[in-house]
Amino acid sequence: MTVTAAIININISNFLFWTSIANHIDNPNLSRAQCMKNALKELKELKELKVEHMLRSFIRNKSREIKKKYPEYTTAHCIKVSLSEWKKQTDLYKL
Repeated sequence: MTVTAAIININISNFLFWTSIANHIDNPNLSRAQCMKNALKELKELKELKVEHMLRSFIRNKSREIKKKYPEYTTAHCIKVSLSEWKKQTDLYKL
């Protein structure tokens, strides 16, 4: 599965089903339960990639926005500010 698959919305149950079947075809000696565990592990990795991609996009866009608004700020400072804003946003979702 490519990184682009992590970015688009996927139907989780279909993804797990077909990934476990593909895993079982590739490794017929594995049980169905083990194939499903492997599919769950792959889904977790995809979700982590998606969050990482979202973080990078947010920081890139936000730091450019800050740099345009305040040209005297260094790029490093703009990245630090945008990272702190990302953390504030994600902390709001955790509440």
